[in-house]
Amino acid sequence: MELGDKIINAYWTKDNKGKPQFFIINEAIISKLCVLGEDVEPCFEGASVTKFEFSLEDSFKQQLFSMMEEIKNILSKGGTSVMNLYAVEIGNSLWNHLYEYMDSKCGKTETGAPEYRIDGVYEQDGQTFAVLQHRSSGEYYQLNFELGEEDNFSASDDMVQITETYTPAEEVQFAAEAVEEYEAGRYTTETEPTQVESNPEENTVSD
Repeated sequence: MELGDKIINAYWTKDNKGKPQFFIINEAIISKLCVLGEDVEPCFEGASVTKFEFSLEDSFKQQLFSMMEEIKNILSKGGTSVMNLYAVEIGNSLWNHLYEYMDSKCGKTETGAPEYRIDGVYEQDGQTFAVLQHRSSGEYYQLNFELGEEDNFSASDDMVQITETYTPAEEVQFAAEAVEEYEAGRYTTETEPTQVESNPEENTVSD
C-alpha cells in the first residue's frame, strides 16, 4: 500500500522514551494498492478488503488484456525463444550456398541476381535459417537449412512467409554496398570487345 502525499492527516505516537511508536492515520488517499491474497498474513491486525468498485477505460482494458495474454503465453511456453545471429560473412561458404539455392529455386532480376535478398541468417531453438526478402514485394520468407560436416549444405524445399511476425533488426547484418559488390562480381560478366573486319575495297584510294 502506498499513500499519496498531498492529502494525509496522520501523526506518530511516542513511547515513554519519546521515540516514535505507532503511526496513526486519520485520513489519507491510497495511491497504490496490492492485494496479496488470503494466505498472506495482513500487515496489521483486522486488515481486510471489503467490496469496492472502480472503472477502467476501454483502451486500458484492451491493453491490460493483451498484456495478460502475452504473460500467459510466455508462462505456458516456459519463456520466449531468442533469435541469435548465425556466423556468416558475405562471400564465405554458407553465403555462397544460399545464393546457389536462390539461383536454382528462385526467379531472377534483370541483372541476373535472385529476386530475393538475404536479410539475415539466424539460429533459434536449434534450427538455423535465413530470412529472405522479396526485392519487389518486400515480403519476408524463412528458409530453414542445415550445414553439416565437410560443408554439407541442405535446405528446405519450401520457404515460409513470415512478413507479419518478423521484425527486421535495427542494425543490418549485411551492408548493402558489400552485397551489391558481391552480386556485381557474381552476376556481371565482362564481354569481349567485338573485332571489326575491314573491307579492303573501302581502304583503296582511287586515282
